[in-house]
Amino acid sequence: MAIRTMSRVWDHSNLGGTELLLLLAIADFANDDGVAWPSVGTLAKKIRMSERNTYYLLAKIAKTGELTIETNKGPRGCNLFRVHVLQGEKIAPLKPVAGTPEAGSSRPLKPTAPEPPVNHKRTTRAISSPDPLPCPAETIIEAYHRLMPGNPRCKVLNPSRRGTIKARWDEAAKLTCKPFGYSTIPGGVTAWETFFATCAESDFLTGKARPQPGRPPFFADIDFLMAPSKFARCLENFYHRDAQSSPMAGAI
Repeated sequence: MAIRTMSRVWDHSNLGGTELLLLLAIADFANDDGVAWPSVGTLAKKIRMSERNTYYLLAKIAKTGELTIETNKGPRGCNLFRVHVLQGEKIAPLKPVAGTPEAGSSRPLKPTAPEPPVNHKRTTRAISSPDPLPCPAETIIEAYHRLMPGNPRCKVLNPSRRGTIKARWDEAAKLTCKPFGYSTIPGGVTAWETFFATCAESDFLTGKARPQPGRPPFFADIDFLMAPSKFARCLENFYHRDAQSSPMAGAI
């Protein structure tokens, strides 16, 4: 237990209520420099909240400047939290940021929905129509690189690509065919790892199929795999057929 970090949060944080409780929960795991890497699930259990509410609260605290969240920077690729209430002085809250999360943000913890419901009627409505899971685009790109190492690397994660990946992430979460149909971020990441591993078995998608005369071998990049029609064909094992007999051969 990081008594020093917790004491500084108690003495100098501008937060109150559940936000303060969550920051104290993070401080409980932190070292004297305010660095910690608990999972969101662990924090949710500690403050007696759902993971969805915990994601919302983390994003809310991060806007105040008292906490930063570095994606996949902790041990074994977990998120790294840094508590900044450390110097014995209060931190002025940042002005609220309007609109959607900024393009290229590395924080997957920003909410995509309004504040979670607090009364029974709103809770029932939220359960019947759940908000989409936050899309861990960087993690999906990393899985593509790791499982299809010979294919073109994605060097730029621009807003257009991020939007396409999110669209497929949301679509795949609702599917009923394997490996998709998921309700948690870890479950979704595992499903996409299975998808890329299956694509890696296709000679056509990985440049191993004999190309059309006068044409170079074809390698599927992340844009190809995430395009709506190509994604559907990958799921249907269309590209695992012999490339020469496939009606798509030479017509990419």
